[in-house]
Amino acid sequence: MRRISLKYPWIKLKIFTRPSINNIPMIRKDEIKLVTLLLLVAGYFTIKYFKDKSEINRNRKYVIGYLRMKQFGGSENGWVYTYEYQYGDIKYSRSFSGPLPESISTDSLIFLRISSKNPQLSRQILNIKVPNCFRIISMPKYGWNELPKCKDG
Repeated sequence: MRRISLKYPWIKLKIFTRPSINNIPMIRKDEIKLVTLLLLVAGYFTIKYFKDKSEINRNRKYVIGYLRMKQFGGSENGWVYTYEYQYGDIKYSRSFSGPLPESISTDSLIFLRISSKNPQLSRQILNIKVPNCFRIISMPKYGWNELPKCKDG
């Protein structure tokens, strides 16, 4: 860096010039390859997540699942929850990591939104508690088209 003093010695201001482009270190090729690979992997998982979400929204059915257990080891809050549900004659088991609302605990029922064309794609609806009027055995074989409500009376 070159320092330029002003013409008058009683002024203490010094102006610094920018370094030339030749002094900036080059980025190594290995670092570029690593960053590119990480961006590609992140892009793949992002596209897959939104593709699955779109598939569920287009062919959605609502079913009741059973929140089975929790294990330590999740990324967000340290717990991984496993839930089971049935669509048609096939039972599915999935897991997720994240906080649970206080109204839901393990060994309870939860609503799920699934894809009717690919039932292994599911999303939990944790903000709505399953009312006491619903049981897994009372659920239609192929779920509901809309989120069900209890019948009065």
